[in-house]
Amino acid sequence: MKRKVFKIENKYGIHLRPAVKIFEAIRDLRARVEIKKGDAVADARSTLGIILLNITSGDTIEVIADGVDEDLVIERLTDLIEVRKFDEDKE
Repeated sequence: MKRKVFKIENKYGIHLRPAVKIFEAIRDLRARVEIKKGDAVADARSTLGIILLNITSGDTIEVIADGVDEDLVIERLTDLIEVRKFDEDKE
């Protein structure tokens, strides 16, 4: 099991578009992936579940990946969240 904490720094937090980008980043992987904000947890493959976490700019989330490709999950989400910042500057 791998865990990583992320600070959400994009302007609008995680709304529908970023939630879909999370799903797209991990959809071909087999690991179970959860996103945790405070005491609330959502399946990272559920865009509605992610949206219901109400993640806003400045919030801290934890990604928990468990399975054969858990390292790849963390790698891809690190790129999406920290490096590309959900590609907001391209929208």
